[in-house]
Amino acid sequence: MSVRRTQAERKAATMGRLVQATAEALAELGYARATVSEICTRANVSSGALFRHFSSRLALIVHTTETLGEGQLTFVEGLADSMLDTADPVETWVRFARDASRSDTHAAWREVMVAARTNAALRTKVSPVLQRYERALQETALRLLAPNAADPHHAQMVALSALHLFDSEATTRMVYCNAEIEATRLTWACDMLRRELGQS
Repeated sequence: MSVRRTQAERKAATMGRLVQATAEALAELGYARATVSEICTRANVSSGALFRHFSSRLALIVHTTETLGEGQLTFVEGLADSMLDTADPVETWVRFARDASRSDTHAAWREVMVAARTNAALRTKVSPVLQRYERALQETALRLLAPNAADPHHAQMVALSALHLFDSEATTRMVYCNAEIEATRLTWACDMLRRELGQS
């Protein structure tokens, strides 16, 4: 005999499908084309069901962005634990920066951040999410890469800059991929990070 789910469980399941569908639509189609209709089709729910849980498309996208950020931070924390025993934490950090920037999750995140540049309502809502995400990344980078740094702010800035470097690469390579430059960039980023952290 199947156990009937509670209302809270049904609500959580529906919201989970909506978040997943929103993330997929953002990554595959971009912000403008991640419409209510598209999201509902992917989640297999009616628009009425969507609006029972979220007051607007904006509210759903903001909630999805928060969920994506939390997921990324959980991943970074797991990476942090593994990096404590790695022989070369700098290379591990740089490879994480590249791999994370090319993920579908980050593609969805990036679409929201690009849209927020010209959408004031969206920008107001996701700015605190981005701030929390970057602070957590900075704290993790400092703990793993330069726990005894004479200038912690500089160490955090350098580590975060590596993430932004590959974020830009992930965007432009979809238009034109230069494999030779990308291979060289990975080595250069490791060397640059070591120099800036005083580890070369």
